Amino acid sequence: MSGLPRSLRRATNIKVMTLLRLASAPLCALVLLAQPQISNGPNLMLEPPGLTAATAAELEHTLVSEPENLDVRMRLVRYYFLQAMPPQRAKHIFWMIEHHPESSLHATGRLMLQPRLNPLNTPALYEQGKLLWLNALKRQPENRPILINAARYTFAGDPFEAEKLLLRARRIPAANDEATRMLVSFYSYSINAELSVGVGAVYDPNVPGPEYREHVRGLLAHTNEAIFPGRVGLSMAQPVTFPVDSPPPPEVIELYKRKAAHGVALLKRAQALEPNNPEWRLPAPQ
Repeated sequence: MSGLPRSLRRATNIKVMTLLRLASAPLCALVLLAQPQISNGPNLMLEPPGLTAATAAELEHTLVSEPENLDVRMRLVRYYFLQAMPPQRAKHIFWMIEHHPESSLHATGRLMLQPRLNPLNTPALYEQGKLLWLNALKRQPENRPILINAARYTFAGDPFEAEKLLLRARRIPAANDEATRMLVSFYSYSINAELSVGVGAVYDPNVPGPEYREHVRGLLAHTNEAIFPGRVGLSMAQPVTFPVDSPPPPEVIELYKRKAAHGVALLKRAQALEPNNPEWRLPAPQ
């Protein structure tokens, strides 16, 4: 890879290291990686690098006179991500939180920081960003997009707080129900993680802890809103067909069976709450 640009070599190395870790991880961990995600943006490591250090410096100079040039700012965020330069990337993330906390760009994943120490994040930078989100909410406590963006950012470090923010957002009238969809995603992610723990070590470091997973189990069992057990159940109950010539290990097959059974149980609870809602139909057996 010596002939590749430095940024592409770094991005390729990150991908190779990830694949090596996955190859040695329990297969139940790979199941978790396919669960509903908090952000829905592009995978930055799959995009061409585009910028050089000199070009990045020029773009930084451009922002001095054009701070609202969000295209330039987001190109720099991507560049610093690929170069594994957390402080430089965080500088632009913080600017976006302070100046555009309502922006849909926060949903792409480009502007996310994680609370775990790794080549792309530090706990201190995550906490600084979290404080900026809290300040944004103090200034506009009833702003639905800000509540949702703050919840998305907060979930990896404090899922209980993220859920509270989304519940606040649900009380504010809106044309779409993004807050509910995100809650369903949080709950699905947590339940899938809970069912996977017995198979082996959880690979994803952002999986919610046991207290939150227990909270979600109780909520789905006792809520009077069919949409939560129903939508989570639908995400789990779909039958999975494994290739005959290369089936996964028995414990992984058993994991999928447990997930499907749990999904069916949740769908039955949704049916009990809304017996006439066709959305909660059980999947056809294979």
